[in-house]
Amino acid sequence: MSEAQESPSETVAAHVRELRGDDLSQRGLARRMVQLGHRWNDSIVSRVERGERDVSVNELVALGLILGASPSEFLMPGSDVAVGGVTVPQDLYAPWLEARFGKLWLSDAGKLTYDSDLAFEFFKRQGLIIEEDQ
Repeated sequence: MSEAQESPSETVAAHVRELRGDDLSQRGLARRMVQLGHRWNDSIVSRVERGERDVSVNELVALGLILGASPSEFLMPGSDVAVGGVTVPQDLYAPWLEARFGKLWLSDAGKLTYDSDLAFEFFKRQGLIIEEDQ
């Protein structure tokens, strides 16, 4: 497991910075966001890129249209992901984000049920599944 951890907000911030690059100024990105109905200015772009301001789902979609990336690309981490007090390993987070994770649900009997080995591995690593001794 990687030592570095980032929150989903930090991941989005890093991708906005990277995708905007040198070809589009912060002011230029803000202008395009305004064209798509968002009240942005270059200060907001700067705060987003520094991880000081979260983006809404609508803003994330607009950023994707402007910067040529899917919304899920903005959420793809470069390291393990810290969500609350839980660290989600990158190798499990990415397939979940890409909807390759499989399904999981709580059965009528109150038992966690899943339909993929990846889902099992994720919950096992989080200590939510304890294998019984056979």
